[in-house]
Amino acid sequence: MARGIQVYHFHGSMLLLLACLLTSQTFAQRDVRARIDEERKALSFLEYKTLEKSRGFIRDDSTYYIGHMYQGAYMFYRANDKLGFTQVIRPLQRALRLIERDYDRQLRTRSNNYNAYSSVYGFHRDYGTIAYMLKQSFENIEMPDKAIEVLMHVRDRDFQLELGVDSYNSMAWIYHRNRVYTAAHFPFLKNSVKANVAVACRML
Repeated sequence: MARGIQVYHFHGSMLLLLACLLTSQTFAQRDVRARIDEERKALSFLEYKTLEKSRGFIRDDSTYYIGHMYQGAYMFYRANDKLGFTQVIRPLQRALRLIERDYDRQLRTRSNNYNAYSSVYGFHRDYGTIAYMLKQSFENIEMPDKAIEVLMHVRDRDFQLELGVDSYNSMAWIYHRNRVYTAAHFPFLKNSVKANVAVACRML
């Protein structure tokens, strides 16, 4: 019986220690993210120091989407060929995955209350920026099917305001631009110019 009590107290102590460690890590992560948020306020996607800064953000917290977003954005605005835009995709995909994982509740917020919506506006703006650069990168390497996937994903999240993406108009353009191709080239397309134009018009 005494041994059972000792084991119970041992496990209880371990659980308490683990809870304290997790709480400490959570507060530390919040501090790191708050510092990153403050530093990014004065940081442009176009500055030369942005790449170095983004790598620093990732070193400090690789699970925070901001570092990957800034890395992808820096590369995006300097890409001018297939290789360049291909390299952009990975950090942007990671940024999109991380912002959805950590801030899903904020991204799903819809409200006609100014204070409620303005409190999550920054996440919506960042999400739209990431999605825009990602779909543009896919388009620039002639992968419209992947661009359509991004746009449909944004559309299905049902944002109150789609910042930077405008999914239906963007999909309409992709259908129109690729209207001479068929489903044999890209699965999302129809099998005639007329049918593809019809879809583009419906999207509008």
